[in-house]
Amino acid sequence: MGSESVGKEHHTAAGGFRNPWPSYGKRPSFLSTMKFFMFEMDRSAVSEEVKQRLGAPLKTNLDALANPPVGALQATWVGHATFLLQFDKLNVLTDPIWSDRCSPSTIVGPKRFMPVPFPIKDLPPVDVVIISHNHYDHLDEATVRALGNKPLYLVPLGIKSWFTSLGITNVVELDWWQEHQFSAPDGDNSKTLRAVCTPCQHFSGRGILDRDKTLWCSWVLESPSKKVYFGGDTGFCSVTKDSDHPGGDVATRETISYSKKEDLPVCPSFAEIGKRFGPFDLACLPIGAYSPRHFMSSIHCSPEDAVAIHIAVNAKRSIGMHWGTFKLTDEAILEPPLRVEKVWFLNLSDFMNIILASRCVNINMQNVSKFLHIFYDNYNGTKYCPLSKEFAT
Repeated sequence: MGSESVGKEHHTAAGGFRNPWPSYGKRPSFLSTMKFFMFEMDRSAVSEEVKQRLGAPLKTNLDALANPPVGALQATWVGHATFLLQFDKLNVLTDPIWSDRCSPSTIVGPKRFMPVPFPIKDLPPVDVVIISHNHYDHLDEATVRALGNKPLYLVPLGIKSWFTSLGITNVVELDWWQEHQFSAPDGDNSKTLRAVCTPCQHFSGRGILDRDKTLWCSWVLESPSKKVYFGGDTGFCSVTKDSDHPGGDVATRETISYSKKEDLPVCPSFAEIGKRFGPFDLACLPIGAYSPRHFMSSIHCSPEDAVAIHIAVNAKRSIGMHWGTFKLTDEAILEPPLRVEKVWFLNLSDFMNIILASRCVNINMQNVSKFLHIFYDNYNGTKYCPLSKEFAT
């Protein structure tokens, strides 16, 4: 663990955690949260039309997973916030969930409408698993049990005890800005990873009595030749109910039309992360689960927020995640990447707004040019499908 001092402004006197920035705004009460999820949220099923447009998962090239390209960064999006990141002979898994539901129940709760592209048994040996927080769509008990005790689990403060209750002991928990150095034998050499637990704007809890008792975080991953930023689950600013503010910051809103031109406080951590650790070869950033905006903005990025974070952390390229797998909120299923596309074209950033016929994409990052346009062709055996310009529910 790194010796760098950690500011405690995000710790509470009661032993929990908080978001210490004006960008977090006023949090919805527990009762209003329950009211939304029980009575107000659109619970209609994902339409067959949308499922057809998303497509079924393509057959995964398991040989590519077992033999990733040397000297390159290969990213496989399994769905939601789950990636297999392969670089410098490391296999790193992010917020893994292979279950059909992200819920304490196998009967009720958000159900996966996009199947996983391959069974968990087909994963190559995993070196490190990183966890951003303890919500059910990011920390899945069945998946952790299947992975077992062999990988090293890196988690934010307070979550280690959950793992030990399952018999998983190969766990290191960190506070914001603390780091851990991983090393493992690799023939006559060793493979190494520097992992830094970095701030983000979210919350935690797996029940009604443990809200914010454990920490939430994003992650910086650095090997001898690559740097990756994993954004976890995060908000960027807080939008009020009477505002049509789209999110993002001044740079991402210059050509976006909305009625009130107020500049909301934004979370300062991402610029600090970019200053300390950037540039990044790849960032994995959330783009979905943001509607209704006044209710979700403090904890979930809008697509405009995600592009602003891409710029703030100084990412060379980014992939949008946290959409197209579970229906968690009210926005149309296909809306997040379309909104990313809009702000992306306006800002000419290198946000890889890849709409896939599969939830699994193997990307040889060494050979991918900067994405200033939608990549519609076949690349590295993976199918990219074009977008309709209409939102679909």
